[in-house]
Amino acid sequence: MTTHSILLIDDEEIVLDTVSDDLKEEGYQVVTAKNGTEGLQKFLSKPSDLVITDLVMQDMDGLEVFHEVKKVNPETSVLILTGYGTLQSAIEAFRLGACDYIVKPCKKEELTQRIASCLEMKEKQRKENLKPLSLILCQYCNKLKDQSMLESEEEVWLDFKTYLPIKLNCSISYETCPSCETTSSDD
Repeated sequence: MTTHSILLIDDEEIVLDTVSDDLKEEGYQVVTAKNGTEGLQKFLSKPSDLVITDLVMQDMDGLEVFHEVKKVNPETSVLILTGYGTLQSAIEAFRLGACDYIVKPCKKEELTQRIASCLEMKEKQRKENLKPLSLILCQYCNKLKDQSMLESEEEVWLDFKTYLPIKLNCSISYETCPSCETTSSDD
């Protein structure tokens, strides 16, 4: 079994102690932080598989922590654990991509089950990203077809400039490589 690392951020010492002990009993490696700033410093020095953060804290709220963690590593799962849960904050957390949102106090069994679900989702996503691509390239126009992107039975052929930003979530800029630069200056 893989031991997952968890960063627990909460400004209530009793929550840090209790939840940390519960998670360690379940076999997780747990690092604690008593506020968002300390949590981010710890995350920067040693990223975790999962960040559990309180929503309402003095220096930096849980959504700010969420944004900063995702800037550093977009693949890190973030779970919001709060004593001040509202429908609006829950919707915002899920809209941003939180793996879960739990209102405290909660039972140990519920928390550990939901953490396990977050980590399973993360592992499934990681495996999906590792699947080899099978691309079909048109021998005449160089457009390509990626079967994994099809949502309907209709064939979709894309040029590289369209496909790469979608598949890799990136942008494309243009330069001239040294070989082409040499060739174009010879003309």
